[in-house]
Amino acid sequence: MQRRGAKLCAWVLMLSSIAALQMPMITQAATKLTLPAPITWATYYGEGQVDVLKQYQLVNLEGQNYSAAEIAAIKSGGTKVISYLNVGACEIDGEDARSYAAACQPYKLESYHGFPGEFWMDVSNAGWRSVVLDTIAPPLAAKGIDGFFFDNLDVVDLRENRPDIHAGLVALVQELRAKYPSMIFVANNGFTVINELLPSIDALTKEDVFSTYDFDTNTYKDQEVAVTNEIVARLSQLKQQGLPILTIDFQINAAKVQEYRQRTIDFGF
Repeated sequence: MQRRGAKLCAWVLMLSSIAALQMPMITQAATKLTLPAPITWATYYGEGQVDVLKQYQLVNLEGQNYSAAEIAAIKSGGTKVISYLNVGACEIDGEDARSYAAACQPYKLESYHGFPGEFWMDVSNAGWRSVVLDTIAPPLAAKGIDGFFFDNLDVVDLRENRPDIHAGLVALVQELRAKYPSMIFVANNGFTVINELLPSIDALTKEDVFSTYDFDTNTYKDQEVAVTNEIVARLSQLKQQGLPILTIDFQINAAKVQEYRQRTIDFGF
């Protein structure tokens, strides 16, 4: 989960085609993400910039920051708009506190390192799943978005001795799919749980493939080579299984943006 600034970041991505494998296949629903490859897409967690965002084919934004009219304007040229949806954590305190923060309180676990006021949520609790399904998601869907970008799926890694959290997260995504059968669902990160989510999602986004954030210096830096190689190997496997892959690397240095863009293309994502 990376929302450390309202910089507009865009990459050209290669979406994988679904092909037969010489290995056991994991069943995945037919994707609703029918964009050409390569595509231009943007992740933007600020406000405004409607005329800029409508130039992309796919946009992931903070739906709460936009009106239905603004979303319609972005979509007017054919852009697909998906909204950030925090399924594993909640900003409860501080300047980033959500309007529904009180509903999150009963389900909070420990605080989210590096993000003051944000807490991991107990996804095993049906009460939290109801908050997402009945309180958070509907106002976003009502604005005319095309789908959701699921963040903080990594809550399952927080308590590895809690298989009920793992099961609860899978159940939540399945319940969202049942409620919004025609929407585009993009999972962010979540390698631990991705196999179980395949029947319910349309694409996977992986953050920090080539870059990472240094909380000690509050700056971006290149990802460790070994980590990048491990991530790329897993993404390539999922791509071969028919899952469209997108990557996000947050960076404000223009030269680095172009470097990461080219490396993304070179890897076939």
